[in-house]
Amino acid sequence: MRRQKINGREILLEFHHVGDYVKVSAIDTSTNIEASIVGSPRISQQELTRLAVRKLDYVLKKKRKAAKAKPERGIKV
Repeated sequence: MRRQKINGREILLEFHHVGDYVKVSAIDTSTNIEASIVGSPRISQQELTRLAVRKLDYVLKKKRKAAKAKPERGIKV
């Protein structure tokens, strides 16, 4: 497991080599949200990291958008 500062936030990266593929998990330490990708072991670790972080950004944006779209409960006076 590696820790990296990317775009001002801390991200944990896990690389699991399983047979003919590598699973990369990127975890945002402030929200504990995780995104995973699967890639070829022939691809550089830097490229796999970049792809995992892009997917994590996508998941974080999607969750923020969903949280904003939820209607508030109760009656506003």
